[in-house]
Amino acid sequence: MTQQLDLLVEDLLGAPDLGARLGLLRAAGTVDREGLLWLEDEVEARIHTAPARARTLAELCVRAAEELGLPRSAARAEYLLARVVAEAGDLEGALGLIASARERYRSVGDEVLALRTDLGRMQVLDDLGDHRGAVEVGNRVLRTLPQAGGDRVAAAAVEAAVMCNLGVAHSFLGDHETSLGLYARAETAYAGLHQPVQVAQQRANQGIELLALGQAREARARLCSARAEFARAGDHLWTAKCAAHLADAHQHLGELVDALALLDEAGSELEDLGATAELLRVHVQRARTYLSAGLFDESAAEADRAIAEAQELSMGHDEGFARLTKAAAQLSAGLLVEAGVELDAAIDIFDRVGDRQFRASADLLRAELADRLGDDDARHEALSRALGALEAGGWLIPLGWALLKHVDLSEDAGERSRALDRADEIVATVGVPALRHGLAVRRARLSAERGAHHETVRLLGDAVADVQRSGSGLPDPILRLAFRTSHMAAFDDLVDALVRRGTDGDPARALRYSDDAKARTLLDLITGTIGSRGGDGAVERDGDDRLGRSMADLRSTYAVLGDSAGEDGLADHLARAERLETEVSSLRVRAASSFRVPGPRRAHHDDPAPDEGPPSISYHCHGQDVIAFVSRGSGVVTERLVGVLPRVRHLIDDLESQWARFQLGSGFVDHHHDALLLTCRAVLGDLHDLVWAPLRTHLADLATAELVVVPHGPLHRVPFHALFDGTAHLVDGWILSVAPTTPRAAVAGPAPVPARDVRVLAVPDVRSPLIADEARAIGELFPNAAVHIGRGTSLGVLRGLGEQAIVHVACQGMFRPDNPLFSAIRMGDHWVTGVDVLEADLRGALVTLSACESGRPGAGAAEPVGLAWSFLAAGAAGVVVSQWLVDDATTLELMVEMYRHIADGEPTPSALAAAQRLVASHHPHPYHWAAFSYVSAPPVRTLEVLP
Repeated sequence: MTQQLDLLVEDLLGAPDLGARLGLLRAAGTVDREGLLWLEDEVEARIHTAPARARTLAELCVRAAEELGLPRSAARAEYLLARVVAEAGDLEGALGLIASARERYRSVGDEVLALRTDLGRMQVLDDLGDHRGAVEVGNRVLRTLPQAGGDRVAAAAVEAAVMCNLGVAHSFLGDHETSLGLYARAETAYAGLHQPVQVAQQRANQGIELLALGQAREARARLCSARAEFARAGDHLWTAKCAAHLADAHQHLGELVDALALLDEAGSELEDLGATAELLRVHVQRARTYLSAGLFDESAAEADRAIAEAQELSMGHDEGFARLTKAAAQLSAGLLVEAGVELDAAIDIFDRVGDRQFRASADLLRAELADRLGDDDARHEALSRALGALEAGGWLIPLGWALLKHVDLSEDAGERSRALDRADEIVATVGVPALRHGLAVRRARLSAERGAHHETVRLLGDAVADVQRSGSGLPDPILRLAFRTSHMAAFDDLVDALVRRGTDGDPARALRYSDDAKARTLLDLITGTIGSRGGDGAVERDGDDRLGRSMADLRSTYAVLGDSAGEDGLADHLARAERLETEVSSLRVRAASSFRVPGPRRAHHDDPAPDEGPPSISYHCHGQDVIAFVSRGSGVVTERLVGVLPRVRHLIDDLESQWARFQLGSGFVDHHHDALLLTCRAVLGDLHDLVWAPLRTHLADLATAELVVVPHGPLHRVPFHALFDGTAHLVDGWILSVAPTTPRAAVAGPAPVPARDVRVLAVPDVRSPLIADEARAIGELFPNAAVHIGRGTSLGVLRGLGEQAIVHVACQGMFRPDNPLFSAIRMGDHWVTGVDVLEADLRGALVTLSACESGRPGAGAAEPVGLAWSFLAAGAAGVVVSQWLVDDATTLELMVEMYRHIADGEPTPSALAAAQRLVASHHPHPYHWAAFSYVSAPPVRTLEVLP
């Protein structure tokens, strides 16, 4: 019989319309009270597992019950249909169906079941943001239920469900303690009714409340238990909902990879179920997780998606959550005006729905925005309001952040100390790593103000260790970079604290931490801790998967940008490129969450003395100061260049204005050449006096002219070899190379001989017609050179290279300042991004990127991310790159001269310096000869594998 009924259901679902389905029911003899009861049970069983099928069957039940004159059956069917419709996001439609079902029950005198329909009404009101309305409905049911009479078991079930729904409504209103009590009562009631799935729902709800109260570990335990029960019961909807909330718990605990994996799992399940409302909440949670990881663009994009869906579904409260998350992402990215607009919209929503907790969180963000805008009165008012509301509500996690913000903004040391003590209590309760990290950094700053250097170093050392532990588990370089960048304050403060303390070994230890801050992700890529290399990488993988399609769209957009000769439509194409870059980044991170990185690694700071290496100057920016480390053999000395950074930034901007003038045409440049040269040398002279001259005493007696420079922050934009001392540029007396970290071994790079592999890839175009001549001239210097010109060039040509090969790439370049990993070079018929390069295998190669701006890193990242960084991550021993738009003719001359020296066995840094001196002899303006620098790979011995 069961098999026959199952076949009937399949026939009903396959019928073309409602009339045909009714005919099948009549033919099967099931158009009666018992038949409809069976069919309604089938609907209820499918609401969470197959909602589309449940809707079809529910509509059939309503029609059949009406034809048979069975109002009780029609009422049940209509209420079931309302549940399905609500899950699909049609909330107003669901309210209408619920009201109709309630009247049908009352028409047959069943007040208990009529009251039960108010459960659905409460849920829909919550989804619409009318939480006070939901509370009123629930309380009215509890008052009315004792007088309703009828089945006592049914009444008990309704009472338990009302307590559950009241818990949800109070949760939305920020009253989490009340919610916990209601869920506990509901759990007891359901246990007495022997309903294990309902018991699991209350356990899951308690987990959600514990999360809101900052008790993430306890919440995770409740949610895991509930999820297991739902999975056993086959309730796919609640299994997925638990996964989404578990992701929230993992995010609070700093377990970002686990959070992203669970969100993908929940999202796929909810999408299959058609549970639009819950899927919207997954998007909000993913946006929050990206925000925690420091992926601000990705967070804002995911929040935008959630906002659009919330508006379509009229889910105002969820729209408020999404807007608050987007505002936080924009504020973190420095988009102050945009953040203010989103914040105003979120505050309006929270005021309208009466959510005190998230209104207070919005006030906290408003205080941060006011601080950035310099509005002291607005900052004080918003922060005071947030602190009062959060303390009164007992919402510990946002309260902890509010206290830390109070520490940042208060000028009273005692007040700051009291706020830190209260924050300490909260951290001990909630155990949130990000909050613990923020507390440690602020305690350290207070200690530094008191001159307690040992305590400062200890606190910051613990904070850095937290970052290292959390960061080492993130498998994707984009995710790891973003996370580390958002936690760089601890590294910067620790470098500063060690230099200020100045005990034996402190300068060398500070230098090690500085190195780690500048190149940890790069080192992890080079050593294979994260990423992949040598396989069929992203540059060759354009299949039907979403990532492949997005990459193909991005390359097409780059092609349009690269070929654009004017401004027409340029802004639209740039916006499309930015959107696709964010999408690709997000998809890579989500794909990476499905695996774990092998063995965690760390920098071994326990050995403070650097190994023998060439002399170097390593800079570290902190506040307005620049700390310079001069390494000579095994010794390290420091100089603090006090207050120079604002002036350095201004001079760098002046210098880049100089380079831009050369784009005005040869007529302008020839006419103003002498004035341009004089102005440029004045700027380079000022930079020399600020960042180089104070170090000369430490360099006076060096036995070599070779020196490695390790820039930091804005200093990556300084052409050190062009700095001018009043009579000569540094290149006239020094052989300079650049490195991501302090060298601890020879860094001159390969000195090739003709037997080694030499590959020359060139893509000429109308703006750079001499590229082909450059490629042929370089090829003639090496008898074994393979020269590829035009459409045949690709990264695939580089496969199978022997170590210490030479790779010369001459083509058009595109610098993406906001998304530096997507800076690109044109190879063949497509653009190759820095993300693509990460998948290549260039171990030991010398790579030259003879392309405009190929060496520019993005601003704001912890590491100098860009094309040079990507090629080093792919294993190159060194990269010759440019900092600005270069001249075609002088680049040809410089490159050929450099390779002439390399072919004679000269190391790359000295070969490049010789070529620059030659070009400068008849083109003295640094624009012509100073754009290129040699960047060497970092030494991998700064890593230690832990057992």
